[in-house]
This record gives sequence, structure tokens and C-alpha cells, in this order.
Amino acid sequence: MRREQGLPQHEIVLLGAGHTNAHIVRMWRMAPIPNARLTVVSNFYLATYSGMLPGTLAGLYPRERMQIDLVRLCAASGVRLLKASVVGLDRERQELLCEDRPPIPFDVLSIGIGSVPRGLAEVA
Repeated sequence: MRREQGLPQHEIVLLGAGHTNAHIVRMWRMAPIPNARLTVVSNFYLATYSGMLPGTLAGLYPRERMQIDLVRLCAASGVRLLKASVVGLDRERQELLCEDRPPIPFDVLSIGIGSVPRGLAEVA
């Protein structure tokens, strides 16, 4: 537990924006947890909803339809978004270790990085 402005502050960190973590962000908008801050850590500002990949490859949907704009989603949900490349996890100190920024502390961590379809640009 971290303390910010004298109040207990639980740091809930979502590593990646896979299906489950993206759903948590959407649910946070409707029911945030008191005295907690939710943070999404991702290498990308866009997440891919792989469930729409077959329809996109078949030409039923434009590629943009299967992309989730994390900046908009997080802003609308009151969630902090950090673009960072995570290179390790310090379980003892409860921190994500990053290549390009200071460690990110957490009380609760969910790892759900999802997938990055390769070669989509060539076939879509």
C-alpha cells in the first residue's frame, strides 16, 4: 500500500492491454475501487482485439475497427496510462522494472499482454 496525500492508495497495475486487462479498464469507469489507482503499462498506445482478426483478414472490417485506442479508453475511464518497455519484475519490492523509465510500484499486478498480429499490414 502506498500513501498519497495522507490517504491509503492501493496501486493496481495492469501490464499489457490484453482482453482481460482491457475489460478491467472498461469496468473501472463504472465502478472504480475507492482509495486505489489503476495504471495500464503498455509498449503501445493501440491494442489489437484479436477476436476481430478473422473478419479483418476477410475484408469484412477495416483494420482500425480491431484496434483499441488505449489513450482514449484510459482517459475516459480515469485510468493512468504509461507507455513503457518492461524488462523485469521485482516480486520482493513489488515493482515492474522498465528499460526506459523508473520502476513502477504495485500492490496488485495483472499480466495480460495480449497479442500483436504480425503481417497484418501486408494482407489487410
